[in-house]
Amino acid sequence: MNAANPGLPAFGRSLNSSALLLSALTLLLGLVVIFGWHTDNRTLVQTLPQFVPMQYNTALGFAFSGMALLGLATRNNKLATLAGVLADLRAAVAAHLGA
Repeated sequence: MNAANPGLPAFGRSLNSSALLLSALTLLLGLVVIFGWHTDNRTLVQTLPQFVPMQYNTALGFAFSGMALLGLATRNNKLATLAGVLADLRAAVAAHLGA
């Protein structure tokens, strides 16, 4: 434990737990919307009729970003790098196609 800042280890654990939770929720959101597109389930893609449906491309971005954050939170550099590269490729293709 650091004598100058005794609360740092507990604070770090709290941040890591938050990162794990948020990465899992982001990944889950992306996967649920992708599942909704494949099953043609409008409720999973568009939660309320007045809301704009989440595009497939955006759901992929959420899934890849969630995977990258999960890799960072678990210190799995290979997963973080792979997911980050996939998210970047998805964004580059979307920008190129104007989507």
